[in-house]
Amino acid sequence: MKRDICYATLAIGYEYRKHAESLARDIENMSPEVPLIVLTDYPQAFRTFKNAIAIKHIRQSAGIYHDKLLCLERGFQDFDCVIFLDADCRLLNDFAYSREWKSGITPVTCWSFKKHFPQGIKFSDRNPNKYHTKKKKRDLAYSAAKNLGVTIEECMFVYEGAFVVRKDAGKETAFVELWKQLRGHFESDEIYDGEGVSMGLSAKKSGLKVHHYISGYPEVADDAEHRGVYKDKLFYKLLIHNDKDGLSEETCKRVIEFDNQRKRIADLPFPMKVMKKTSRLTSKIRRKLRFQEFIVLSSRD
Repeated sequence: MKRDICYATLAIGYEYRKHAESLARDIENMSPEVPLIVLTDYPQAFRTFKNAIAIKHIRQSAGIYHDKLLCLERGFQDFDCVIFLDADCRLLNDFAYSREWKSGITPVTCWSFKKHFPQGIKFSDRNPNKYHTKKKKRDLAYSAAKNLGVTIEECMFVYEGAFVVRKDAGKETAFVELWKQLRGHFESDEIYDGEGVSMGLSAKKSGLKVHHYISGYPEVADDAEHRGVYKDKLFYKLLIHNDKDGLSEETCKRVIEFDNQRKRIADLPFPMKVMKKTSRLTSKIRRKLRFQEFIVLSSRD
């Protein structure tokens, strides 16, 4: 195996372990020389995969989302470049060597904070909670930017489902540490996702450059019609609107096949559905406890 680069993912719970097993097979077939680090609650599930380095993991975030930063931390112990993929991603090519990865962050897609947080967030009587959550996220992002001393208009939202980080003279370490701080900033106000916002702010403050997978690599952009990986959100035009958006017939066929496989895995056996509901309840309790912990700590300051 080549040791300069690795894949990494989180696989907590039966459903996401099954997704990660599919991803591990893809990596064995398409990137056979590249290891896969799996932070998981059940390492034995990956013992048959030659590429897999399965590590016992207990979630550390109030939600699981920000534990992605721990995948980077573990990867950087042995590798210069870490490719994080959500467990339900699939490979469409040898993604690890589809680019000469630049120092910094390369998400499969990214966009400006100005686009991500439009000033006129519209209130919806049909879904008022969604409006209030969006507004809270925006307000927290702006307050974080002010505290960090960065201009929010210059920050990029980093798509958190598939991204690459290559070391850059220690900036990657500062990036991860800042991400940890921002995790606390958002979770203390009961926002448990939003990793892409935390990553964008951390990148700007640490000086870690953000490169778009396509526009950041113009020398190879002509072969990037499918961004190298499948994730349902990346292909919503095809999967929801049947809009091929310039994709080849072969790519469309594979994306639809992967999506059907994802849905079959998500259709859990009854005992696993019970376990998933129990896990969600436990997660809610954990979030509440984490929120109370922040209140107590804040009152001591």
